[in-house]
Amino acid sequence: DVTGHDSGWEVTLRGIVRRPVDFIDRGFIASFEADADWADQSYMHTYFDVTAPNAIRSGLPAYRTGAGLKSVGAALSFDQFLSRKWSVGIRLHYARLTNDAANSPVTRLAGSPDQYFAGLVVGYVL
Repeated sequence: DVTGHDSGWEVTLRGIVRRPVDFIDRGFIASFEADADWADQSYMHTYFDVTAPNAIRSGLPAYRTGAGLKSVGAALSFDQFLSRKWSVGIRLHYARLTNDAANSPVTRLAGSPDQYFAGLVVGYVL
């Protein structure tokens, strides 16, 4: 951890369904994913707590978190294999922070419980 803080543990439970979509193109694969993240107390303290000194500096109210379900999400991916080794793809992911993570002033006042991710991927199979 480059911040010098104990960041704790985060555990992800993920289910993925991948299907080739040959009627679009050979090598085209669509994927759907559902996931849930659980975080221990140390992780939650690192990323969602607002300590008294930080509350004074930031203007956010002090807040203390505990371990628990941090987020639930879903993703959609599309990949096109260009050869047996190379592929390109796109990933779209949405997650909703829950419980203490969603109620933290860091999220509620300074951020958002809605978390979005989009990315382009280049893949190489060894």
